[in-house]
Amino acid sequence: MSSENNSEEEAVKNPPYHKETQTLALQTEEKITQTEKILGPEKWTQTNEKDFRKAEALFKAKTSASKKKLKPIPSGDDPQSTLQTDLTMKVAQAPPPPLSEKDDDDSLIQQLSTLSTSSQPDPPPSQPPPESSQPDPPSSQPPPESSQPDPPSSQPPPESSQPDPLSSQPPPESSQPDPLSSQPPPESSQPDPPSSQPSGSSQLDPPSSQPPPESSHPDPPSRPPPESSNPDPLSSQPPPESSQPDPLSSQPPPESSQPDPLSSQPPPESSQPDHPSSQPSGSSQLDPPSSQLPPGSSQPDSKSADEKTRQKELCERILNAGPLQIIGDSQISFSQFYADFCKKLKESNLLAEIEKEFMAINNDFDRIKMVLRFEEIKNLTIPVSNSKSEEYAKVLEEEYNSFSSTEDREQLKTGLKLINRSIQFTPDTPEKNLAVRLMKRAWTNLMLSKFEEAKEDANRSLKLHSDISDMWNSCEVLGHSYANTGENHAAQGFFESALEGLRSSKVDQETKAVATARMVSVYKFIKGRVDIEIPDNPIENLDTPSVSFGINRILKCATEAVHVKIDEKTGRGLYAKREIEPGDVIMVEKPYVSALNLPNFETHCNNCFKRFKTPVPCDACSRVWFCNEMCLEEAKDGFHSSECPVLNLLYDKTIGSMGIIAFRIMFKLTWENTKTLRICRKIDTRLPDSDPLHMEFKFNSREKYHTDDYLTTYKLVTNAQKRLSFDLFLKSIIAVYIMQCLKVVDFFKGDDVSYDDEIFIASLVLRHLQSSLCNSVSITEYLVKSSDTGLPEHLHVAEGIYPTISLLNHSCDPNVFRYCVGKECVVLAGKTIRKGEQLLDSYGTSFVMEEKDIRERILTPLYYFECDCIACKENWPLNKNNKVILLLLNWENIKTLRICRKINTRFPDSHPLHMEFNLKQKYLSDDYLTTYKLVTNAQKRNFDDLLKRSIIAVYIKQCLKLVDFFKGDNVSFDDEIFVASLILRHLQNTSCNGHSITEFVVEESFMNNVKIIELGGGIYPTISLINHSCDPNVFRYSIGKACIVRATKTIGKGEQLLDNYGSLYSIIRREVRQKILAQQYLFHCDCLACEENWPLFIDNIVYMKLVCPEENCDQIIEYNKDDKLSCISCGSKKKHGKLLREIRSEIIDFEEGLGSLRDGLEEPAIYNFKSFQMYVEKHAIPPSKCLMDGQETLRRCFLVQGNLYQKETES
Repeated sequence: MSSENNSEEEAVKNPPYHKETQTLALQTEEKITQTEKILGPEKWTQTNEKDFRKAEALFKAKTSASKKKLKPIPSGDDPQSTLQTDLTMKVAQAPPPPLSEKDDDDSLIQQLSTLSTSSQPDPPPSQPPPESSQPDPPSSQPPPESSQPDPPSSQPPPESSQPDPLSSQPPPESSQPDPLSSQPPPESSQPDPPSSQPSGSSQLDPPSSQPPPESSHPDPPSRPPPESSNPDPLSSQPPPESSQPDPLSSQPPPESSQPDPLSSQPPPESSQPDHPSSQPSGSSQLDPPSSQLPPGSSQPDSKSADEKTRQKELCERILNAGPLQIIGDSQISFSQFYADFCKKLKESNLLAEIEKEFMAINNDFDRIKMVLRFEEIKNLTIPVSNSKSEEYAKVLEEEYNSFSSTEDREQLKTGLKLINRSIQFTPDTPEKNLAVRLMKRAWTNLMLSKFEEAKEDANRSLKLHSDISDMWNSCEVLGHSYANTGENHAAQGFFESALEGLRSSKVDQETKAVATARMVSVYKFIKGRVDIEIPDNPIENLDTPSVSFGINRILKCATEAVHVKIDEKTGRGLYAKREIEPGDVIMVEKPYVSALNLPNFETHCNNCFKRFKTPVPCDACSRVWFCNEMCLEEAKDGFHSSECPVLNLLYDKTIGSMGIIAFRIMFKLTWENTKTLRICRKIDTRLPDSDPLHMEFKFNSREKYHTDDYLTTYKLVTNAQKRLSFDLFLKSIIAVYIMQCLKVVDFFKGDDVSYDDEIFIASLVLRHLQSSLCNSVSITEYLVKSSDTGLPEHLHVAEGIYPTISLLNHSCDPNVFRYCVGKECVVLAGKTIRKGEQLLDSYGTSFVMEEKDIRERILTPLYYFECDCIACKENWPLNKNNKVILLLLNWENIKTLRICRKINTRFPDSHPLHMEFNLKQKYLSDDYLTTYKLVTNAQKRNFDDLLKRSIIAVYIKQCLKLVDFFKGDNVSFDDEIFVASLILRHLQNTSCNGHSITEFVVEESFMNNVKIIELGGGIYPTISLINHSCDPNVFRYSIGKACIVRATKTIGKGEQLLDNYGSLYSIIRREVRQKILAQQYLFHCDCLACEENWPLFIDNIVYMKLVCPEENCDQIIEYNKDDKLSCISCGSKKKHGKLLREIRSEIIDFEEGLGSLRDGLEEPAIYNFKSFQMYVEKHAIPPSKCLMDGQETLRRCFLVQGNLYQKETES
C-alpha cells in the first residue's frame, strides 16, 4: 500500500515552479476530491461559493487526523523572481488568446466545481481506501465480474461511451454518464478496482515529471462496444479481444487486426487495413503516454517481454544508425559497389593496362567515356527509398513514453531523442499525428526548463491541429512557459484557452479535475503580476558588414582597394591598390553552393546552417532538420525537394564531402543552361586540361567576376595534371554515379538525352569534384566558453564554393582572416597591407599551430603545391600556447619575436619599430610589445647615464643566466648581447614610465595628518599614454597592484587627459618641479601653471577669483568668503548679490561634505564635492584656492577607497 500511495503522490506533482505553487495545486485538488466525498456529488453540484467555503471547513474538521503530509517547502526568494528567471527569447509567434472579461477567482472556482460534478473519485493517495465488504482483488488477477453486467446493446453507444483518448485502460462501460452532465452517475454494484483511480478514467500526470496525455480523441465507433465488464486498469492480463482495435490504446490490437511492427513474420490477413488513411476521420494513430499511470506502476500492455526487448533494440538501432541511414534502406552503397568493382579488376589482371591507358587521357570527357566501357559502371542503378514511416514513428513514441515518466534529466534527454526521431519519421498526413508528437516534445522541453523551445513546439502543434478540445495540452504548455518567462498576461490567456478546451474535451472527469486544479493554481499565482520586459538576444540578429572603400567594379564581392594580378609562380592572386589597415573589410561573399557537413545534421539547420533548438523535419524524408518552417520552404524551393530521394547516397564515405557540392553545382546550373553554354562554347570538357578556356578570365570592366556566374566556378583550378591516375579513376566513377543520381531526380526534365549528353554532364561533375576539393571554403562556427581565456575553438559546420575568396593565395603567416555570418563569408585584413602587396589567406595551416613538416603533409595532397612563405623558409617556431606575446617574457618568446621581426635592438633609437603602434589593434597590458614600445628618451641621455645603464644591463643578463633563463640552450654570444640590449632598453623606458603603487596613511582624520607612501612600482602601459601637467585633470590611486585613474575636473570633449608625474604646482615650486622633470623624464613642462607660475597652496590668499557678472564689465573680483561681493568698477549690484548667494550655498554644501567625510560617509561627501567642483570650475579663475580645495577633497575621498592604513592615535 505504501508503494501505491507513493506512486499516487508522485502522479500529482506539479511543474517546476516555486514551491508555493506546487503546494497550492495539491491542496486545491485535495479540497475538491474530499469535498465531493463529504457532501456527495448531488450536493456538490448545488453548492455555491459560500457552500464551498463551508465544505472546506467541514473537510478540515473531518480530515484533521489523516491529513496528507506534504513535503516541506524550503523558504526561497520572491516567487515572481523564481518564475521569471529564464529570460532568453521573445514571445512565441502565435498570439495569446484574449483574456475573458470575467477572469476572477470566483469564476475559476466555479469551473473547478463544474468539472467535478459527475465523478466520485476514491480517497486521495495520502489516505487508505475506505473499508469494503469485498477486499480488492490482487492486481495480477482479472477483476471480479460485476453482479449486474451491462447487456449488449444493439444501438450505437452515446457520446459518453466512446473510449477515453487519454486513458491507458479499455473503454468504460456503455452505461457511463455524460462527462459534462450535472446529474450523478447511476449507482453500480461493481466493486472498486484496486487502484485509487476510478475505473475507466485516467489521471493526467502533472508537468513536473510526466508528459501530457494525448488530447486527441477518435470519432465514436460505428458499432457498439464489446460485451465485457470494465477490466482492472492495473491488471497485467490483456484486455478482451475486439473485432476492431482502439487506435489510441496503449495495448497492441489483437493479432487478427494488426501485425506486430517488430515482427519479422508477415502479418496475417485481415479485413481491417492498417494504413493511416483507413482510419476513421479524426482518429489518431498515437498511443497514449505511459505516464497515464503513476510512476512505478505496471503498464497495462499485452506485449511480451521478447516483444518489448525487440522494440527497445529497434529503437536503439534507429538512434545509432546516423541521420542519413534509415533501417530498410538498400545496403548497396557506392562504397560497396566500388569495393566489389576493384576486386573484379584485380582478379582480371588488367590494372596495369587500365592505368597506362587512363594516364594517357588529358581531358575529363574521355575519362568518363573510358570508365563507361565497363558494364558494371554503365549499368549502375541508384537505389531510392522513402524514409517516412508511421510504423517506426509509433515504435519510437512508445519507447519515448517509458523514458518520459521521470524527473531525471538524462532520462528526459533520452526521451527527447526518441520523440525527435519519431517526429522525423511521421508522415505529413494526417496532420494530427505530427501535432500530438510536437505537443509531447513541447511537454518534455517544459520538464527540462527549456521554455522558449516549449513555446515553439506548442505553437506549431496548434497550427497543425487547431481544435482546442483536442490540443488543450498545448495551450497549457504555453501557459506554463509564458508564466516561467515572466509574461504573465499571455500566460493567463493561454490558461483560459486550455480550460475552455478542457471543458469541451472528452477526457474523463478526474483528469479534468486534476488538470484544472493544476492550471488554476498557477493562474491565481500569476494573476495581477506585471510582465517582465524581455531583452533582445544580440546573437540572433548578427549583421554582415559592408566592404571598405566601396565595391569593386570588376570583383563584385570585393573592395575597390584590391585588383587581380597574375604571377608566373603563384598564378592569379589579389593585390592591394592602396594601403589596407587591420580590420578593413576586404570581401563579403555568399556561396555559389554550399552543403552541411554530415556530423552536424543533428545540430544544425540544413538550409541556413544555424544551430536549432526545436527543429522542423522535412515533410518528404526523415533525413534532415530545419530550424523553422521558413527555412524548410526555402530549401524545398532550392535543392532539397529534388535531392531528397538520393541525399543519403551523396554523403557516402567513399564519395566524400564534395559529392553533394558537385551535385548541387549541376542542379543550380540546370540542364537548359548547360546546353546553352555548350552551344556558345563557353564550356567544353573535350579540350585538354591545360586549355586556357578552363582557366582564363579577362577581369575587365566588360566581364564582371560575380559569384552567381557559373563560369567563375567552372574556371576554378582543378590541378588535374598533378593528380594521380588512381585519384582521377575513382573520381570518374563517382562522377558517373552522381550523374545517375541527377537522372533519378529528373535533372534532364524529361528530355530524350543522348549518350554523349550523359557523358558531358558526368565530365562536368568530374571537373567540379576536382575543383571543389581545392577551392571549397569552410563555413565555421566559433565556440567560446565563458571561462575560457584562450582562443575560441571553431567548428567546421559546412562547406561552400566562394569563387572570389578562392582568388586568395596561401601563406602560413597570412595577412587576412575569415569568419562567417550564416552562409556569408567575411574577409578582413589582419595586418597592415602595403600598396602592391599580395593578400594572403591560410588554407587551414598556420605556423603558430602546426610544425612545418605537418603543414607540408596537409597542403601537398590537397592543394598540390609546396609553400614557400617566409614562415616556411625560415622555419618559424611553433608557439605551443597559441600566444605570441606573454606577460612574462621568456627566452622562447624572445626568439619568436626576433624571428618575426617584432623587436630589433640593432635598429637606431629613432627607428619607428621601437615606438609606432597601430592603435586599431588591441592595446593590452599583457602584450609585451606595449611595454617594448614605451618611450626611452635614449637620444636625450648623456654618456655617463647610458654607460652606467649598459653595465647594469650586462650584470642583469648574467643574473638571468644563473637562474637558467636560456633553458639549457647553447646560446651564442650574439644572443647574449641581444638579451642584454633588451634589458638596457627597459632600464631606460621604465625610469620614464614606471608608476608608484601607493598606500594612503591616515593618522587622525581624513582631512588632517595624512600622507601617501610608495609601496612599490609597476609598468602600466596604458596609463603611460597619459601626458604630464602640474595642474592635472586626473589622478591615480592603487587597490592592491591595480592602478585606478579618476577624473578630478570636468574634461570636455576633445580635451587631453593630463596626469601628474609627482610634481603638483600646489605643493612644489616651479623651479623644483622643472628640475625633477628634467632629470627623470627629460622634458621641460610648459603647462599653464608653469607658464603663469601659480602660487603654492599655502601662499595663495585669494579664495576665489571671479569675472564680474555685469555684461559690459570684465573686471576680476577677488572673493575671500566675505559678506559682500563687489566690483571696483561696478560696485555691488543685484547680479553681484545673486552670485554671492549662489557661492555661499555651494560653500555650505562643501562644508557639509567635509562633515560627512569626517564621519566616514564617503558617498555623500563625494556627491557634495563633485557638485562644488563643477560649480567653481564654471565660475572661478585658476589658481583660485577653492579649486585646489575641491580637487584635494575629492581626491582624498577616492584615496580612501584604495590601499588604506589608518594609524591608531595614542591616548
